Amino acid sequence: AIGMISDARFDDTLESVDLALEAGDMIILYTDGYTEAMSQSHKLYGDDRLLNVVRKNIGSSAKKMLEAINSDVRTFTGATVQSDDMTMVIIRVSPDGLMG
Repeated sequence: AIGMISDARFDDTLESVDLALEAGDMIILYTDGYTEAMSQSHKLYGDDRLLNVVRKNIGSSAKKMLEAINSDVRTFTGATVQSDDMTMVIIRVSPDGLMG
């Protein structure tokens, strides 16, 4: 919903953060469409369920992590049509310290 507020107001919400990443670290960025995905019984997927999938797949590659999350969301939602976008970017720092 970035387009719904002024540029100045949006800029005021940004915060610069420096992170020291090490080999094997993973960054997962996602829209709220994941955690707000609805099941057939109108339950939300939620942060806890997403975190559980991440924990179960913690040693996997970024690609495998994305596949595991998407598979679990599909299982949870079944044939329910979702009303929000679902976008996710996963970055894992490689053993040589490069991100990929």
